[in-house]
Amino acid sequence: NFGKIRHGNNNYRSALPPASKKFFEVMREELGIERLITLNPGHRSTGAMNAAREAGVEVLYYPSNDDGGEIRVGNPKTEAATEANFEKIARTLDMGGNLVHCMSGADRTSAIGARYEISRGMDPVDVLENTFKYKSGGRKNFFSSIAYFVTLGIADEAKRKEIQEKYQRPVVVKVKSRRHTKNNEQHRS
Repeated sequence: NFGKIRHGNNNYRSALPPASKKFFEVMREELGIERLITLNPGHRSTGAMNAAREAGVEVLYYPSNDDGGEIRVGNPKTEAATEANFEKIARTLDMGGNLVHCMSGADRTSAIGARYEISRGMDPVDVLENTFKYKSGGRKNFFSSIAYFVTLGIADEAKRKEIQEKYQRPVVVKVKSRRHTKNNEQHRS
């Protein structure tokens, strides 16, 4: 899942890069990567971040969620943090020379890249169609959640809702089987 963010100067998106100083030296020399923008929370990106630093690449850390996979919307506290981080990331992308990554290079990275492209004037439908070419990291509500986050920056409310509805996908919910216990005659989910 490696690709170019279509707006801006020399910005790329990927899955978790290898923990290799040589990798970042090549990225810096051949693609002009000056900054690594890490969206993975916790320890998962430590090796890549250390290797980037060793190669002279600046590391910016914007962990998205403690569950490691979804952009939280609907919760004012986490949504506000996501918005504040997006604005910082967008200003960094404006400078160019960035590699944005999460674990699979699809969900969080797609959301940031697409939101950035739309915020800089690209057509939302075109951006989403391009975004969904990247393989999802396995989230069941990937399309719906990404479309919601990406379109938050669209001022025209009718247009925003139209696009969100177009990309709404059914969410599959697994229900645990019911168990019967001796101590409790009720069924539990």
